[in-house]
Amino acid sequence: MSTVSIFLGLVALAGIAACDRGEKATDVAAQAEEAAAKAAAIAPTEPPTAAPTPPGPTAWSAAALQVADQLAAKLRAAGVACTEYGPHEIALYAATSQNGLPLAAAITSCETDGEEDVTFEVFEDAKRAQEFLTTKQAALCRHAAQMKLVFPGFAYVDGGAWIVEPDEKDTAEKLAPLLGGTAHVASCGKQ
Repeated sequence: MSTVSIFLGLVALAGIAACDRGEKATDVAAQAEEAAAKAAAIAPTEPPTAAPTPPGPTAWSAAALQVADQLAAKLRAAGVACTEYGPHEIALYAATSQNGLPLAAAITSCETDGEEDVTFEVFEDAKRAQEFLTTKQAALCRHAAQMKLVFPGFAYVDGGAWIVEPDEKDTAEKLAPLLGGTAHVASCGKQ
């Protein structure tokens, strides 16, 4: 907090006290302006504070979004519902990547039959996709162990540089041949 800000705060408090004592508000305002001008003249100048920048990238990769769009189109072409399709908010994931979870190049999702969510995660390459799966699985298993819960795992379709995560294992098995990937369940102890 700057010296000027502190001084102005004190002047404002003095003004409130003066009003409580019945002094005229215009006199207090004039005194406050005069005091602020004096404080500004003697206070050291401070550089303006830069606004904090969000961590990580601010936009998904256009090429990765195109891959996700193609995967969603494959589902629709095969007669699988994929409604309310769209990209996720990158800022939410950029903050998570600061905690060790690799950030995808693009993340989108849609709702399929029975209002099941299907998430499309496209990575720069297969290595990054595997890092993501391994890190996510380890974090979920660790959290489940701390909470003394049994973690059933999460279902996904592995396409190399992309992952599609439905809510259910059966859905992953249904989507895998349509998308050209393989269905898996990442549970604690195995993948």
